[in-house]
Amino acid sequence: EANKTAPRREGTVLFESADGTNVNITSSRDMARQGIYLNDLQKVGIDMVTNLSKSTGLTFRFFQSERNSDGVYVSKYSKESNGKQKASPNGFYKNGEIYVDINAGNNGEGLIMFTVSHELVHFMRDFAPEQFDKFAGFLFASYAKKGLSVRHAVHQEMMSHQSLKYDEAYEEVVARLSESFLRDAHLSEKSKALYNA
Repeated sequence: EANKTAPRREGTVLFESADGTNVNITSSRDMARQGIYLNDLQKVGIDMVTNLSKSTGLTFRFFQSERNSDGVYVSKYSKESNGKQKASPNGFYKNGEIYVDINAGNNGEGLIMFTVSHELVHFMRDFAPEQFDKFAGFLFASYAKKGLSVRHAVHQEMMSHQSLKYDEAYEEVVARLSESFLRDAHLSEKSKALYNA
């Protein structure tokens, strides 16, 4: 599966409304027309995703989690444990499409763009494995200077999610590091070296 062909089409951004219909989104203003209140960070994230979709041809699907009586954000994508819904995922990658909760980060895990960065790594692994390997090598070399051990990070991921195989845990670690990369100005400056490599 290493040499899949990436989709080459006009990018699409959809919002899954509460009634289950998909609404085409071209900017954060379209969300307001749907009666969805967005804060400034959400507007910026959605507008960045619509531009990213146009330039890459990727499909993004936004959905909206809601806070339940326990104060946890849940959605139709939440899993259950002991009869209770677990927190909604901030996002996920499935069948070549990236799903993102417009409330990504409301549980304290980050912002829409951190979620998009994470999920793009999974897409890259499927459709651009050489670039994935180059990016992973860059991240691991950079974070090794800060004391991160690839083997240890992957082992921890496998211990946290015992159903993951080594390659899946490795991919998840790279995806998490991509989020950290966005927060780390020092590494972002070094990304020029990655681009020129």
